[in-house]
Amino acid sequence: MSALIKTESLSVQYAEDGTAALQNINLSVAEGEILALVGESGSGKTTLLKTLAALLEPTKGTVHFDGKPLPPPSRRLVPGHPDIRMVFQDFSLSANMTVFENIWHVLRAYEREYRQERTEELLARCRLSGLEDHAIQTLSGGEKQRVALARALAEEPRLLLMDEPFGQLDSILKQQLKFELAEFLQESSSTVVMVTHEPKDALGIADTIAVLQNGELQQVASPKQVYKQPQTPYVAQLFGTVAIFPTDFWQNYQSQTKTTLGKLGIRAEQVQVVSSGKPELNGKGSESAVRLPGTVAYLNYQGHYQEVAVRLANEELLTAFYSGNGLAAGQTVELLINPADLIPLSE
Repeated sequence: MSALIKTESLSVQYAEDGTAALQNINLSVAEGEILALVGESGSGKTTLLKTLAALLEPTKGTVHFDGKPLPPPSRRLVPGHPDIRMVFQDFSLSANMTVFENIWHVLRAYEREYRQERTEELLARCRLSGLEDHAIQTLSGGEKQRVALARALAEEPRLLLMDEPFGQLDSILKQQLKFELAEFLQESSSTVVMVTHEPKDALGIADTIAVLQNGELQQVASPKQVYKQPQTPYVAQLFGTVAIFPTDFWQNYQSQTKTTLGKLGIRAEQVQVVSSGKPELNGKGSESAVRLPGTVAYLNYQGHYQEVAVRLANEELLTAFYSGNGLAAGQTVELLINPADLIPLSE
């Protein structure tokens, strides 16, 4: 599948002090692909998104859109590109217009009949029917997000850029909108690049995830790969609870554990907690298991499971997810880990 948008050695510096916001970014997004940009605050996600939208000037490198160099803002009278639309965090809706008028206004260059037909189509697709005459300030956060999405899709852009689509929503509204948005994007023919500060949101929506740290790409891979095969401790920790120790730590308990990398990690759901005197479970009590004795430091109730922090002999803490009953702080336990579940990580 051919790339719709592609960056080559892309770098961006902050104009104020010349520090690097992005460094040597090489990224390719295929036609019809949903790419999520994730990373901590200040990692360069929104800067990259605005550069892809031709709203920010690259310091070095190039952006290609549909095989052609994307003109930077300095070379356009109006920054941007007609086939690229961006949904900003604040939605950028017109407060003095109704829901219908916000979408209708975007289509002002088209004939009246088409404007009416397209506006009604988008109202239905974005689940806004019945809200046509509502003022923007009366809408919920989820409804505003859908209006912003309808506006962005009105002219059928080939590339849709979304900056923190869930950032302004409370947890209940976010859960509702997340599934609606995933379904809608799958139905849409647009290529999508979205920024999120919550990596787990990207796992269920994106085809590909690009992880940024301090303006540099750390890993670009499928959601399953970044979760199960993260390349660095940063990527591993970004997507869930993981314990990371030097390789020689693990080899003290399992001499057959071998890797050329300096660290190995284990996700909390892969750790089995066995109470003293209890039979071993799940077939992980074999001779090959890594066996870590320890003491329960604290328990964190999470509904259908508990987060169990176990203090090991070297005073390090290792967290496991435990769905059973009967554990208590101060209790002696043993942690069983299948060596095959250990994640090799570079420094």
